[in-house]
Amino acid sequence: MAATEPASPAGANGDRIHTVKAGENLTVIARRHGVAVKEIQAANNLRTTQIRVGQKLRLPEKAGSPASAEVIPPLTPASSTAAQAVSAPAVPQ
Repeated sequence: MAATEPASPAGANGDRIHTVKAGENLTVIARRHGVAVKEIQAANNLRTTQIRVGQKLRLPEKAGSPASAEVIPPLTPASSTAAQAVSAPAVPQ
């Protein structure tokens, strides 16, 4: 089997383009690029899994990639007044 070539960059939406080579099918391409077959089908409006050599397929971003990951802001330390613990009044013994 030939060495894998990276998919070329495409549009600003983060999708990449893969040109189908002899011996490839959607399952092979999906596994190689870390996406689901259904995602490739949806990105390319494919009703079946049939593809042809030379066909250009849009590949969606990987599920865990930075481009598709939710951005979570870093935790910031609480202000000194908010971080102080409130103690209960002393109970006489």
